[in-house]
Amino acid sequence: MRGDAKSMTVLSPRGAAEAVAAYAKAPAALPLAGGTDLMVGWNVGVLNNRTILDLSRVSEWKKIKASASGVEIGSLVTHSAIQTHPVVARRFPLLAAACATVGAAQIQNRGTLGGNIANASPPATPSRPSPSTRPSCACSAPPAAARCRCSRSSRGSRRPTSRPAS
Repeated sequence: MRGDAKSMTVLSPRGAAEAVAAYAKAPAALPLAGGTDLMVGWNVGVLNNRTILDLSRVSEWKKIKASASGVEIGSLVTHSAIQTHPVVARRFPLLAAACATVGAAQIQNRGTLGGNIANASPPATPSRPSPSTRPSCACSAPPAAARCRCSRSSRGSRRPTSRPAS
């Protein structure tokens, strides 16, 4: 069985607030970031009759912001963008190098760090940073945003948490 686009509902929010609101109204929706994991399900037809939350228009989540204390990487930033960002390459060379090991160039160009963390993807090497870097994730989920440790963003391989944990 293959994916049937006609059976799916696609929501396309244009900003972060709209995306969070759309997810609150359709909590069973499957968020779409880079689509690398989603395409596997599409090919075997397990996404038929599902609602997809296409996040590709949410520009706020595609940014890398450097500060004196670290760097904030938006959930829609691709592995390619992380590995070529000058501040990340200079201050976090292990993260930049780890992003270069995720799949082939095609996967690095589409795959996102946030997608890998959200899916608890086994090959998501960059989402499992050294504890010495004290990584955390800013999670936007109804009813309010929260900050959680990246190590608590999943319960194991392909078993993401559904809500932020403290």
